[in-house]
Amino acid sequence: METIDLLHAYNQKLFERAYAEILLPAFPEENERESQQSIAERLACKPPSPQPLTHAFLSGRDLSKPEQAELLALLILEVYRRSGLGLITYLATKPSHQKSGLGKNLMERARTCLKHYDENSCLMAEAHNPQMVQAREDILDPNKRLRIFGGLGATIVPIRYVQPSLSMRQKPSRNLLLLAFPLSSTSLTEGRLILFLEEFYQALGVEDPTKNLDFRQMLKDLQSLTREPTGPAGWQALANSCGCGLARIVRKTENGSIESGLNSHGAQ
Repeated sequence: METIDLLHAYNQKLFERAYAEILLPAFPEENERESQQSIAERLACKPPSPQPLTHAFLSGRDLSKPEQAELLALLILEVYRRSGLGLITYLATKPSHQKSGLGKNLMERARTCLKHYDENSCLMAEAHNPQMVQAREDILDPNKRLRIFGGLGATIVPIRYVQPSLSMRQKPSRNLLLLAFPLSSTSLTEGRLILFLEEFYQALGVEDPTKNLDFRQMLKDLQSLTREPTGPAGWQALANSCGCGLARIVRKTENGSIESGLNSHGAQ
């Protein structure tokens, strides 16, 4: 088994196959999926900020032979340079190799990669909100996905998160949760998270995020966080409903840092 980073070893054929064979089947919702061309362009040219540096970790066998290689798992990590945070935009394993540890191994690759930029950084990710997306509407039951992420250290960021439209012909996604995987106890502050959201929106074409209603609502939610572990109403209930794997709820401390509180079902 091999894993390569296509940012440093870009191969057009390998990426085309990975997109078609792994990413596309795992992300059928068009509004939540970037085009193959847009990802490939970032891999090939490393655009300036606010566009992120894009890493694509691909696992499989015989990867030196693009036509014959067996492609098994893919993780795409975007690193936002002003905030220093990383966003896992896609993580998928072929059904034949799920529960094999490939996804966990790719997450570790992403953590290690991000530490090279900033050892006190934080991985961010998106996942379907199980209160908005039913199991029959998703490739994987949203509750199960959250339990998996919870086992990897996921924290819910309790804001009404909206992913802006990924292109002019797509719509914003309003059925997602924003998750955080801190690399250290000082990984995430309110200011750093706001800067990340601002970069993210700008990278997707929102020139002035402060004039965007969805962005402003997220800022309002962040600013309303208190030391109460439940955060905005309903978030504790959501975490409880997802099961024991999703153990942490984010809250803001007096100095503006974001920390985690275990819910009653939580495991360390």
